[in-house]
Amino acid sequence: MKKETIVKSAVAMLICLLLSGAQAFDPSGLLEIHYINVGWGTSVLVIGPDGTRILMDGGRDNMGNNQVRPYMQSIGLMPADSLHYILASHMHSDHLAGLTEVMNSGYDVSQAVLHNGSDYQTTYVTAFLNAAAQTTAGPARQVGLGEVIQLGDGATATCVCRDGYVVGRGYISGSHDNENDRSIGILIKYGNFEYVFAGDLGGGDLDNNCTDRSTNQIDVEGPMAQAIMPGGQYPLLTTDGVEVVHVNHHGSESSTNSTYMNLLTPAIACISTGAGQSPDYMFPRQDVVDNVLLSGVYCVTAEPAIVLQNEEGQPSGSETSFSGFCVGDIKITTSGEANFTVSANGQVTEGPDERSVAGLPMTIPFDGAPPDITPPIVTVISPDGGEIWYAGSYHDIAWSASDSIGVASYSIEYSTNSGSNWLTLVSRTDGNPGIYSWNLPQANSANCLVKITAWDGANNFGNDVSNGAFSIIPSPDSTIPTITVVSPNGGEVWFWGDVDTIRWVATDDIEVTSYSISYSTNGGGSWSSIQARVDGNPQAYPWLVPNVSTANCKIRVIVWDAAQHLATDNSDAPFTLRAPDFEGPVVNIIVPDGGELWGVGSSRYILWEASDVSGVDSVSLQYSGDNGQNWQTIMPFAHDNDGNFLWNIQAVPSRLALVRILAKDIFGNQSMAVSEAPFVIRISPSYQKFVRATPLAR
Repeated sequence: MKKETIVKSAVAMLICLLLSGAQAFDPSGLLEIHYINVGWGTSVLVIGPDGTRILMDGGRDNMGNNQVRPYMQSIGLMPADSLHYILASHMHSDHLAGLTEVMNSGYDVSQAVLHNGSDYQTTYVTAFLNAAAQTTAGPARQVGLGEVIQLGDGATATCVCRDGYVVGRGYISGSHDNENDRSIGILIKYGNFEYVFAGDLGGGDLDNNCTDRSTNQIDVEGPMAQAIMPGGQYPLLTTDGVEVVHVNHHGSESSTNSTYMNLLTPAIACISTGAGQSPDYMFPRQDVVDNVLLSGVYCVTAEPAIVLQNEEGQPSGSETSFSGFCVGDIKITTSGEANFTVSANGQVTEGPDERSVAGLPMTIPFDGAPPDITPPIVTVISPDGGEIWYAGSYHDIAWSASDSIGVASYSIEYSTNSGSNWLTLVSRTDGNPGIYSWNLPQANSANCLVKITAWDGANNFGNDVSNGAFSIIPSPDSTIPTITVVSPNGGEVWFWGDVDTIRWVATDDIEVTSYSISYSTNGGGSWSSIQARVDGNPQAYPWLVPNVSTANCKIRVIVWDAAQHLATDNSDAPFTLRAPDFEGPVVNIIVPDGGELWGVGSSRYILWEASDVSGVDSVSLQYSGDNGQNWQTIMPFAHDNDGNFLWNIQAVPSRLALVRILAKDIFGNQSMAVSEAPFVIRISPSYQKFVRATPLAR
């Protein structure tokens, strides 16, 4: 094999490895439903047990970039991980615009971009369809009525309503008169857990005398709920209804009628609402929250739901309800067995953070499910006795924990006196990672133990302790490595899809034995892995630049020595990641642009403008005396773009004179501009020695 072929093959293999390493998202194994706070608007992220990801709606203008994308990154879902599905419940901008921004910001879609199939047309719809066409999934399509998306481990998302058609029922008369009534309805099921989402679907106002709801939307909610209940035309639900319901249309009185509530009997009702609505909206409405969801009127026989909303609707008004709890971004998780857990992050911009008043986090048993009294089973894997670890070094604590309904949280403790006293390493935290990197304390003891405690969703707990004692002793190596990030170190511009080299210098008095690399797109606020800790110290790493636009990127390199001392360094200043530039500069000739009368021997200023997104690198000026048939160089390419050049005219007289400006950007892309019309160069005594002191138009 030729050397060139070997090199090309190695590069190709490296790129493939980098691409596969970019898929960093680690699903929890549970069904997750995330209500992202986009203010007035809607955005719900669904993550299946197998990691299948559906983004349903993305909020209004700027919410995709400012809220949805940062939230997904905060839970470890980066652009390189992509989405499997995007679903637009209907074509209104407060649901659609943010989806377009998410797709345009680097989040690819691998399976399908779905919509309701209506003929509603705006510039937002066009932008959405254009963005969808650029994804791996290809052009957006109408979701099929009854179409099922598999979410893993038997979990499903089923389309039960779309474009005014209800599964098993057909077309609901009058639904095409209002885009809201053409919303998609989705039923998500996992074991005994059931959740219904239906965008801005209407519920009519036949219950007006009881609930005081009034609307010109028709009732599509009721037929949809009836169709999927036992005995309906397309039975999918149990007699116990659903655990969680999406309150359609942000809590507007157009939706959530008494029949819908009585059939579905939700334990939790989630409202996507907040700042940004028109003053006359007054979402969420009292007649929906207080009368229907909280069972405040005689026609609602269902038990009151716990009403959670992202934040208070703003601006509010005389008909706004303040009875729901403002909790920020909402997260619902379940293993599909026995119960589900609701938590929130409290990031509220309108109204108070009411998580504690609401009782969050809370675990709610499924309707009719027996209580869970079985604790998790926990086993400490490492350290499990006999290990000798150096103080100040890093070692992994490893364990396994399982439960019939899933492990919900864990804690880690250690003892240096055989368990007589315990010190907290990790207080109770959601999740069950199974591994923890421990920076060992400055202790000297042969009687050390580790204890892991795990809780399930019903608050049952189990724990395990190291089978035998291990030792923590002073390290013979007290010197910490040194590390300096060399490149990128601030100011660089790196382009999507390029393989650029991250370089650093790391030394130790004995040896640097391992390293890791990560990057931040927010100046160091959070970090994403490029290379997990691995043996060696190559001091150079080829990085396949991800499709992320940011001017606030930094690189972090961490190195370890044999005693597990670590040192870290970041880029000194931010650098930029952006899309590559394949277009030349924009050039405009100001003078001469046609009709000028210039004399041989005179000096005249040529004026122009040239700009480029990546920067203009060089400019050249040329002259033609035969209307562009032949060109002569006035000024060769030079790294000047001052916009003016004093030309001492020695050209042959001509009535067909033109000037041409050529400009190159830093990537060598070239473009040009020519005088709009010919000008005249003539022999004239009055111009022989005339020189303009400053640039003038003519």
